[in-house]
Amino acid sequence: MPSPGRGPLGILVVLMAGLAVAPGCARRKPHGPPPPREDLWAGTINTPIARYDLAKKLYVQGRYSEAVLAFSRWLEEYPKNPLEPAVLYYLARSQYNAGLKREAKATVSRLEKTYPNSDWAMFARRDLKVPGGADAALAAARPKRHWWNPADWFEPVPPVVQRFDRARKFFYRRQFEKALPEFRAVAEGHPQSPLSPASWYYLGRCYEKLARLEKARETYQKVIKSFPETEWSLLAKEDLERLKER
Repeated sequence: MPSPGRGPLGILVVLMAGLAVAPGCARRKPHGPPPPREDLWAGTINTPIARYDLAKKLYVQGRYSEAVLAFSRWLEEYPKNPLEPAVLYYLARSQYNAGLKREAKATVSRLEKTYPNSDWAMFARRDLKVPGGADAALAAARPKRHWWNPADWFEPVPPVVQRFDRARKFFYRRQFEKALPEFRAVAEGHPQSPLSPASWYYLGRCYEKLARLEKARETYQKVIKSFPETEWSLLAKEDLERLKER
C-alpha cells in the first residue's frame, strides 16, 4: 500500500523514491523507546491510508518497535481493509527486526493463510522463505519498498518493469503526454502483471494533470472496479471524491 506528489498518500511516494541501503547491511539501531499507545496516532489524519503511511514511515526509518505498535494497532482498528495484506507483510518485517522472531513467523503464517493469492503473500514467500530460512532472509534484507520500486521484487528486471519505470520518470518530470502511452502499454499489454493496476492508476493521474477530467474519472472508476483489493483502488476512490469539486 499511496499518492505521487500529493496528500497524505504522498508519503508513500517518499517511501518508494529511493532509500539507499545496501543489501546485507547491518540493521539500524532503534530510535529509543516506542511512544505511548495513546500517542501513536497523534497529529495523523484519521484514515486507514494516512495511518498506514505513518506506520510504513516508521518501518523505513528503522524504528521497528514503533512500527510494530503502529501496524498492530492499524490491524485492530481497520480489520479486513484492502490494505491489510500489506500491513501484515510489513508487520512481520518490523517484528523480526525488533527482535520478535516468533511473532514475525506467526504474522507471515497469518498472511499466507488469509491472503494466499495476494501479491503480498508472494512477496512474503520470496523475501521471508528463501533457502537458509526466514531468519537469514530477514536479517540480510534491506527495507523493501514494494509497489513503488518494482526492482525490489523482480530480479533481473524484466522489460515490463523497465517500461513502467520509464513511464514513471516521465510522470515525475511532468511529461504527461510521454507518460500516457508508456503506462497504457503496461496496463493493456500486461493485464496479469502486478504493475497493471498501478499503471491504470497512473494513467488516470496523467489524464487529470492534462485536464482531461472525464477520462481521468473513467480511468479511476476502472481501477476501483477491476482491482478492488489493492492500494490503487483506495487511491482512485480518493481522487474521484476530489474530482467531484471540479
